Amino acid sequence: MIKNTKTTITATVLDPNTSQKKVFTVEKSKPPPIIISRANWTSHVLLGISVCLLALACMSVIQKSSSLAGLWLPTALMIPVLFRHRYRDWLPLLCASALGIAAAHTVLGTPFLRYLPYLLNNLFEAAFCAALLRRLLPEQDPLTGLGYWVRFLMVAVIFCPLVSALIMMLFILHIQSPVELQSRFATWFMSEAVAILALTPLGLVYQRGYFRKNLTSGRFFGLLLTLIITLAAGFLALKWLPYTFAFITIPLLWCAIRLPRIEAFIIFLSMTLMIALLHTSGIVSVQPHTVVQIPQGLIFLPLLLILTPANAMAMAMHALRAEKSHITQSENRFRNAMEHSAIGMALVSPQGRLLQVNKSLCNLLGYEAEYLTTLTFQEITYQEDLGKDLAMLEQLLNDEIQTYTMEKRYLCRNGEVIWALLAVSLVRDEEQNPLYFISQIEDINELKHTEMTNKRLSEALHEEKELMHITLNSINEAVISTDRNMNITFMNPVAEKMTG
Repeated sequence: MIKNTKTTITATVLDPNTSQKKVFTVEKSKPPPIIISRANWTSHVLLGISVCLLALACMSVIQKSSSLAGLWLPTALMIPVLFRHRYRDWLPLLCASALGIAAAHTVLGTPFLRYLPYLLNNLFEAAFCAALLRRLLPEQDPLTGLGYWVRFLMVAVIFCPLVSALIMMLFILHIQSPVELQSRFATWFMSEAVAILALTPLGLVYQRGYFRKNLTSGRFFGLLLTLIITLAAGFLALKWLPYTFAFITIPLLWCAIRLPRIEAFIIFLSMTLMIALLHTSGIVSVQPHTVVQIPQGLIFLPLLLILTPANAMAMAMHALRAEKSHITQSENRFRNAMEHSAIGMALVSPQGRLLQVNKSLCNLLGYEAEYLTTLTFQEITYQEDLGKDLAMLEQLLNDEIQTYTMEKRYLCRNGEVIWALLAVSLVRDEEQNPLYFISQIEDINELKHTEMTNKRLSEALHEEKELMHITLNSINEAVISTDRNMNITFMNPVAEKMTG
C-alpha cells in the first residue's frame, strides 16, 4: 500500500487595510515513495515459478538425451512478459526469471559457474528481443496483421537467437573443437527459435479474460476435439507416414484456417511439445528419411519450417476475419442509420433503379418498400425537374462533381406532387467504377408552399402600392403624407407644384 505524506507550512501575513496579522496554514503533499505493490510481487513470483518449471522440464529432456536439440522455453516465456511491462519493471522481472532458472539448475545439480554465462545470455536475449519488439510492434495488439508477424519472425525467431548463439559461442570458443562449435551453435539457435515461434506469439496476443469471455462450453469442446484430432494426426504421421513433416503441415494449416488466432497458437504449441516429447522418449524419430544425415543440431529444422507457414496462415485468417468483422459492423451501422433516419434515404443503381429505401421515404411518397424498389427514380420524379436532375447525375458519374443538392418535385402514389430537397453522392469500387448513389430526400413541401405564399403576398402588396401611387398622382388635389414626427414622406405632383 502507498501512503501520501503531508507537511504543514504556517505563514503569518500582515493585512495592510486592517493592520492585523493573519495566520495561514498550508498542507504540502510529498511524493509517495516507490513501493512495489503486492500484485506486482505476485506476478514476479508466478513468473519465477513458471520459468523454473519450464527450465527444469527442458533441462531434464536435454539431460535424458544429450544429443537432442532440445527446446528452451524459458526465454520464449520471458519475451512476452517483458513486452507487456514497463521498462522500470524489467529489473525485478529479470531477477525473478534468473532465480527460477538458477533454482532449476540447483535441483539438477549443475555447478553455479557452469550455468552462469548461459543464464546471463538468456536474460540478455529476452530483454534485447522484447526491447526490439516494443519498437516494431503496436502495444495493444502486437500481431494484429501479417506484416507485424513478419517483423516478429525476423526479429524474435531469427535475429535474436542468432545473436544469442554467437554470444554463447564466445563462452565456449576456447574449450570446443570447430565441429563441436558448429553443432552447439546450431543446437542453441534451433532450440531458441523453435521455442519462441511456438510459445511467444501466444503470449503476445493473449488478453486477460479471453477464455472467460469468448470460450463458451460448446466452443471449448470444439477446441478440445480439434486439439485431439490434430495431435492424433501428427502422431500417426510421425509414426507411420513417409515425409513426416509434410503430412503434419496439413492438420496445422486446417487449425489455422478453422480456429481463431489464440486457439490456433495453443494447438501449434501443443504439437511442438508432443513432437519433442515423443522424440525424447524414443517412441518416434523426427529424423527425416533422407540419404544425407541431418546434423543433430538441426534435427528440429523441419518443425521450424512447418510452424512458420501455419503461423502465417493463422495471421492471414485473423486479418481476414478482422476485415470481415469491420465490414459487417460498417454495414450494420449504415443500415441502422439509414433505417432510422428522420429523412428519406435510398440507394439507387447507376441506371436509376431504387435498390433500397427506408421507412421515411416510404411514408413521404406513400409507397410500400417492396413496390418502391421495383421503380426507378425517373418514374417518381416530376417531369419538369427530371432534366436538371439527370444533367447533374451525369456530372457526378463523370467525376466532375463529388455531390450535388437540388430542390425537386416527386410524384406520390396518390397523385400529389410534393417538394423535396435532394442530396446525392456516389459510391465507387476499388477500380473507381460506380456502384450506387446515396440519395437523401428531405421533405420541404410545407416550407416551399409557405415560401410561394409569401412570394404571392409580396407581389400583391407591391401591386397595391403601385396602384395607390398611380391613384394619388392622378387626382387634382394636393396630397402630403408624414410620419409620426411630422416629417414628409410623400407628396403628389399637385402638392409639389403648390409648395414649390
